[in-house]
Amino acid sequence: MDTILKSLEKTGRLLVVHEASRSSGVGAEIITRVAEKALCILKAPPKRVTGMDTIMPYYRNEDYFMIQEQDIVLAARELVEGWK
Repeated sequence: MDTILKSLEKTGRLLVVHEASRSSGVGAEIITRVAEKALCILKAPPKRVTGMDTIMPYYRNEDYFMIQEQDIVLAARELVEGWK
């Protein structure tokens, strides 16, 4: 958390990326801790790029489930450009 809070002091923005499900994932916990300790530092609402809220598919369909690079890029751009 110390590293995350130091980064927030510099950027004022939070983008959490993880491959697990959106609900009850590590991203939700990180955002909750930031809300408890550093909400006033944020210049924009936090964003998450996560796996879908479903069971992991068989390996042939894994690409439909997994986060893609363009998903992360789009979220980062929205976070910076959408909230100036």
